[in-house]
Amino acid sequence: MDWTAVLLFAFITAIVIYFGSRRHTERMEMLRRGINPIRVIPPRTGAKTLIIGLLGIAVGLALLISFFIAHREEGLIISGLLCAFGGTAFLLYWKMTAGDRERAVRAYERHLEEVTRQKIEQPAVEQMNDTVPEQE
Repeated sequence: MDWTAVLLFAFITAIVIYFGSRRHTERMEMLRRGINPIRVIPPRTGAKTLIIGLLGIAVGLALLISFFIAHREEGLIISGLLCAFGGTAFLLYWKMTAGDRERAVRAYERHLEEVTRQKIEQPAVEQMNDTVPEQE
């Protein structure tokens, strides 16, 4: 049995679980404090998907070139095609979700403007309440 593959799978799984639990803990803390995490956490820009896609295509092309130039091993062409097509899938996903990301960014910016406006208006109302004389 090849322990390298098992260890690689375990390492990747541990990283995913760590970051997932960290994000969950952060959201639960926001809820505990009465903050809506959906309105506070900025939307994702899709940059990770773009980077993974470009990297996949680059690695795939490198493996394909090395297959044709040097080795002629069957594993290289399969790995190269998998990386190239996987990278292409990431790029297509990034392109197809561009509209959703733009809408999410606009909604988040509107929310920030509302929150800022409320914080600016709130002190003005409190000052007006302080200056109004009490009637007896």
